[in-house]
Amino acid sequence: MLVPYTTTVPPLTLTKFGYTSIPAVLTRYIPATEAVIDNTDELAFVADPDKFCSQVLAYLHPEARNLGSVTEVDYSTIPDCDMIMGGTSCQNFSYQGDKKGLEGVKSKLFYDFAKIIQFKQPKYVVWENVFGAYTHSDFQIVKEIFNEIGYEIDYGIFNSADFARRIQQRQ
Repeated sequence: MLVPYTTTVPPLTLTKFGYTSIPAVLTRYIPATEAVIDNTDELAFVADPDKFCSQVLAYLHPEARNLGSVTEVDYSTIPDCDMIMGGTSCQNFSYQGDKKGLEGVKSKLFYDFAKIIQFKQPKYVVWENVFGAYTHSDFQIVKEIFNEIGYEIDYGIFNSADFARRIQQRQ
């Protein structure tokens, strides 16, 4: 049984961090990330193919190079960084979605994210998704892959309102 993760997240001191994303996810990460990271010198890169997300990111973080889609990125162009955050689309894990998990067209992007992590080996990795991802049988696969590429898993449920202004109101 999963319970909400209530431990206070200590501020991290990172030199560089990077994001991988798919459309419409990334613009939510930055405010939440900045709420828990102190003394961040640089957003090293983003990987988001969406035109509008890319425009917002370029405005907020002109120093960050956008590498485009995680399915097409040349790993040798990814800058070194201390932390990589990423998320795959929630539709394949969501209770309201098709529940295909990692077999779904959008959620199978997790495998590309894992390849980037394996290649770059940052100190910290954050994979974000909906609650349904943690309760889906494929979450065991996610944990196994992170273990195989050298990461211990610590996971929990966070309320985004605790880190940044509320993005959507659920009723």
